[in-house]
Amino acid sequence: MEQDVTLKRVDLEDSTMGRVWHLRYDVYCVEKHFLDAAGFPDELERDEFDDYSVHFVAADEENRPIATLRLVGDGPHGFPLEQHTSSLFPAFYDLPRHKMSEISRLIVSKDHRERTTSLSAALFRVALVEGLQQGRDYALAAMEPALCRLLKRFGYPFVPIGEPMEYGGPVLPYVMNLDDCLRSMAQSHVSELRKLITRSRAQRHAKPSLNARR
Repeated sequence: MEQDVTLKRVDLEDSTMGRVWHLRYDVYCVEKHFLDAAGFPDELERDEFDDYSVHFVAADEENRPIATLRLVGDGPHGFPLEQHTSSLFPAFYDLPRHKMSEISRLIVSKDHRERTTSLSAALFRVALVEGLQQGRDYALAAMEPALCRLLKRFGYPFVPIGEPMEYGGPVLPYVMNLDDCLRSMAQSHVSELRKLITRSRAQRHAKPSLNARR
């Protein structure tokens, strides 16, 4: 990841979240027309899954969001991809729901599309760290096969978990076993594993120590 980009977790109450929602609106409603802009008169694309998600952003040197994604836990609405398909494989229903999270709303601003590969890999990395720290075993994602092939180059072994569906364009639902991901990185993607470990250590060091809480 380039030095001029900062990756961070964003709380819903953070003022940056408004910029994230506006970026989602620009891409999903104005540029791609995946969603009807009339449904978001404030030009902020939000939905019912945001309250059950952990949000991440890649920001430039002026703290402007240039890419984002969220990690959605199982809540009262289920997972986002479940609303767009009724043809998930039986193996999906054998997985423990409390051990799954869905990587969703991966968006890169049009001014930074030439960096899609590095930005996507970096955001998936922070989402993976978050999932591991939450005790998750599986990551879901709905994406184009081309993005899945790209991510496999970084050690993310997603496999199809359902039939093709329409979800912001034609995509496939995928699942990834996080243990398989770590083994893949250890065997063939050492540099990516090092980045993952570095990120995990940084998050742990950012938390107050037990002594500080006394």
